[in-house]
Amino acid sequence: MNCPVSALSWMPRLIRAEINRRYYQSLRSALGAQRRHLIDDLLLTDGASRRSRWQSIKLDPGEPTLK
Repeated sequence: MNCPVSALSWMPRLIRAEINRRYYQSLRSALGAQRRHLIDDLLLTDGASRRSRWQSIKLDPGEPTLK
C-alpha cells in the first residue's frame, strides 16, 4: 500500500489537533467549574488600566536587591 506524500502530510496536523483536544478536555474536567471560573476571572481586563490580573501576575519582578 503506497500512499502519496500529499495524502500523509495532513495526518500529523490531524493527530496533533486530536491530542490537543483530548488534553484540553482532560484539564477542563479535572479543574471543575469553580476553578475554571477563577481562571476566567484572571483574564478579565480592568476598564481603566486595560490590564488583566494575569498580566499583573506575570510581570517581571525586577533585579534582586539587598535592601
